[in-house]
Amino acid sequence: MFCPVSILWGQDRIQQYAGTAMPYPVVKDSSGFFQDSMVPFYINHLGRHGARFPTSGKALNRVKEILELARRENRLTSGGVTLLSTIQNLSETFDGQWGKLSVVGEEEQRGIARRMIERYPQLFSDSVKVQAIATYVPRCIHSMDAFLACMVEFNSSLHIQRNEGKQYNDILRFFDLNQSYVDYKENGDWRPIYETFVRRKISPASVMENFFLESGQETDKEAEEFVMALFSIAAILPDTGTPINLDGLFTIGEWDNYWQTQNLRQYMSKSSSPVGRMLPVAIAWLCYQNLFIQLMK
Repeated sequence: MFCPVSILWGQDRIQQYAGTAMPYPVVKDSSGFFQDSMVPFYINHLGRHGARFPTSGKALNRVKEILELARRENRLTSGGVTLLSTIQNLSETFDGQWGKLSVVGEEEQRGIARRMIERYPQLFSDSVKVQAIATYVPRCIHSMDAFLACMVEFNSSLHIQRNEGKQYNDILRFFDLNQSYVDYKENGDWRPIYETFVRRKISPASVMENFFLESGQETDKEAEEFVMALFSIAAILPDTGTPINLDGLFTIGEWDNYWQTQNLRQYMSKSSSPVGRMLPVAIAWLCYQNLFIQLMK
């Protein structure tokens, strides 16, 4: 019961604003995926890892250090004291879990596999071959194994070829290997545009006054970092399966503005925005072609 309830918390208020941190939606009806006259004969599933814990404690630590400084200076409201306690609790809860697949993520992967087999049973009859590959990243390997385990539960005769490792970096982690793209992602022309947009959309003052008795003690940069870090923490909590809920820290309007900033970030850094001159798309397209060739061998 824990996994579905955790996902529902996110759906109640913030899931639609969480961007890439949004738990994978459950597709109840896939009947429109192909026409009745068509006969499915092959599935090529390229998936991201499932819901996970934060990859590091960076955001939690940034929020915590600003709150702790204000506490020492007796500048926290009651809400600030409560928030500090919550952040400390999350830091302890997530310690040793950074970046790992959560129970929510595991169930996501099993759900995708389950729906795939239920919808296309003719493709998984007898001892049909299933080829699966994952990167060396533990949450990706865990995701693959959860996916395959569900398949085996439905049909133990499946012939599964399972592979993992850095030898697949060129087709699954190409974004780390292309130096032109690495430079663009870290210092590209999109960053000033994004930062200007964030300053226009995110107003830290209204959030800061909920936690600090004296406004203006933090610099504009510190206030912006605090609020954006707090957004990112609240957004990913539904992925972790923790019963702690921070979505009420912001209004729906503030959540919508945060979503806009993250949507723009993804578009400019990883998609076909003019500022990227198609670089993110170009490197991805070539690698997806190579991936398809690899899987068809």
